[in-house]
Amino acid sequence: MGTCPPVLHNPQGCSYSIEWDNHQSRTIPPVPTTATPSRAPSRKLAAVARGALLITILASRATEALSQAPDPSAGRSLAAQAFAPQEIVEAALNIATLNTKDVLMDLGSGDGRVIMAAAHRGARAIGFDIDAHLIETSRHNAVAQGLAERAHFELQDFLQADVHSATVVFAYLSRDGIEKVRQQLVPNLRSGTRLVSVTYDLPGWQPAKTAYVKDAHGVQYILYLWIVK
Repeated sequence: MGTCPPVLHNPQGCSYSIEWDNHQSRTIPPVPTTATPSRAPSRKLAAVARGALLITILASRATEALSQAPDPSAGRSLAAQAFAPQEIVEAALNIATLNTKDVLMDLGSGDGRVIMAAAHRGARAIGFDIDAHLIETSRHNAVAQGLAERAHFELQDFLQADVHSATVVFAYLSRDGIEKVRQQLVPNLRSGTRLVSVTYDLPGWQPAKTAYVKDAHGVQYILYLWIVK
């Protein structure tokens, strides 16, 4: 029996034959080669990581921007849950004895019905609201009814409004809203200004007049008239 030659390295992975000294040949299978690891997966993972980081940064900035923007729902929590019925609007203007020399301001003007009613009576009226859609709709309606010169609407938090020129103030607000008006706005009103509130009174103040009014559905509302001292 012959001697087996040493094992040969086959870097190309090709098969070849070795002939033994007894003239018998045997085929040597190709030696499996180890592929060089590709860097593509690493590059893909790095790209995914960079994308995830960018999304996180953008989301963080968007959250920060939203936190700094005015929150309409917070402002509307100071307002009543619904707009004042038209019967209540007219009664409020009556109890305030609104005239053509008055400047009426509506705190949370909603769809603008109080401002429109006051303008129809010849007064100059200004509504404040933080709902951009309601303000835009109210402005459009004022133009359509030919009241744009007397009916004005401001996209603004009424607690930040300049109310010094008002002679009549209408407030259909929640209990918290009325309390904030008493604390923040009443000190800025001129002596003699008439303040009309619906449903809620001003704690510690004696109203000049109180009225009970029903709407078209028979629901009763309380109106208070206050005169700023």
